[in-house]
Amino acid sequence: MKPSHVLLLGLTCLAARPVLAQSGAPGVRVPVAAPAGPGRPSALPTPPPPTADRADRLKIEQRGGVLRFAGSNPVGMQLVPELLTAYGADARLRAAKEEQAPTVEERTIVLQAAESSRLLRGEIKGHGSASAFTDLQTGKADVGMASRRIDPVEARAMAAARVGEMQRPGNENVISLDGIAFIVHRTNPVQTLTAAQLRDLLSGAITRWSEVGGPDLPVTVYGHDDKSGTFELIQQRVFNKAGTLLKTAKLQESSEDLADAVASDPAAIGFVGIASARNAKPVRIASECGLPAAEPSAFQVKTEEYPLSRRLYFYLADKHSPLADDFVKFSLSPAAQPAIRRAGFVNLDPILDTAPAAALAPYAPKSPAGVALPIPPSAPAREEALKAALAGAQRLSITIRFESGKSGVDSRGVADLERLLNWTRQAGAGKSITLVGHSSSDGEFEANASLSLRRALEVEQRLKALGVQPAAVLGAGPLGPVACDTSPENANLNRRVEVWVR
Repeated sequence: MKPSHVLLLGLTCLAARPVLAQSGAPGVRVPVAAPAGPGRPSALPTPPPPTADRADRLKIEQRGGVLRFAGSNPVGMQLVPELLTAYGADARLRAAKEEQAPTVEERTIVLQAAESSRLLRGEIKGHGSASAFTDLQTGKADVGMASRRIDPVEARAMAAARVGEMQRPGNENVISLDGIAFIVHRTNPVQTLTAAQLRDLLSGAITRWSEVGGPDLPVTVYGHDDKSGTFELIQQRVFNKAGTLLKTAKLQESSEDLADAVASDPAAIGFVGIASARNAKPVRIASECGLPAAEPSAFQVKTEEYPLSRRLYFYLADKHSPLADDFVKFSLSPAAQPAIRRAGFVNLDPILDTAPAAALAPYAPKSPAGVALPIPPSAPAREEALKAALAGAQRLSITIRFESGKSGVDSRGVADLERLLNWTRQAGAGKSITLVGHSSSDGEFEANASLSLRRALEVEQRLKALGVQPAAVLGAGPLGPVACDTSPENANLNRRVEVWVR
């Protein structure tokens, strides 16, 4: 492999590579790099065969039996049935029937081969994410479904019971993403709302649109019932145990019906999945620290930088059936992504952003209490150097993040590197890749810049092992924040490696 360019904005290069010259931008060093075309590897591994023929997958005739799912209701009631149907098609099974379930939180789907008696029976129990871990631990489930990450107490209990290290890639699998858009009538002039305003509108604390810059009309709230995945996310991220949906809210059975109702009511506000706004107008969510307002878009959800987004998970015990392993592998594959989209969730297919590098959020650090902190004298010049290094590039939605408090890539990141490999062979063929490491603003500026480069170099090494050679690796430190550093969760969002292409 030929060496890549390594740029540490504002610092001497940490990698053991000779320095050729210093660019016109202050503090940017470019090491020697032998010409390698536009940053592409000289050869790539042979593309994988279709999913039905992959060596790491079960043979068609082996894809039968019983799969027991337990955990998150929205994952179980909405996502798993679509994935089972797609898996069945991949395994030459058809949806034979759905059996009567004892409760509304359970479904049983049976798929059968046309040419034989081979059956796949999916038994789904959606009693909440916590049940994913209790049922895996007691052997009552093959696949745990969760709309949140396993918490440390649950993870320790699973490890103590020798079920597995459940935050490890393979045990933990990010299957898709969920995101909620707030929508209003297209004639409503309101473009942006704060999280507090959204909470007060939905709870009835704000009763007229004129209170938030809208028309002098009473607010009409539309929503879903408390069994829906969208309502669950609203409860977690908007109300956060500080209120609930207005009792007189007009509940709609489907996202399509809700969006159409809002689109026909000038006084309406409602919430739907990102892809379901239809003819209603989505509103942006204002930042609490002056960052640009968050757009409710698939790209923002895929990068996990939209405030109302979350990961959806499948969990496997160390000792799991070959059928469960095969189903999860299929669910992570490109063949499953259309099914995820049909279920109303945001899939993990990489997409390009349309915003230019010049639109990077300005560096304006604040303390957790919201007090402005001094900007290091070199920061503005380094910010301009970052923009210059990325001139003409587009950001890819794949964003690599790390385990909290650790240097290792997290479980989604491991799978995303494989997705990046596939992208370079298909939609991204002929494009060069630049990796940009970022940090939170917690700590000393120079140390953060150094740390951000080390993380980007780790990602580079993983990509090189897959046969992909990035053209450049940058360490940007806390420049270009995507979240306010006001909580550990937000700080983790800022600790990332972005992928830029040209």
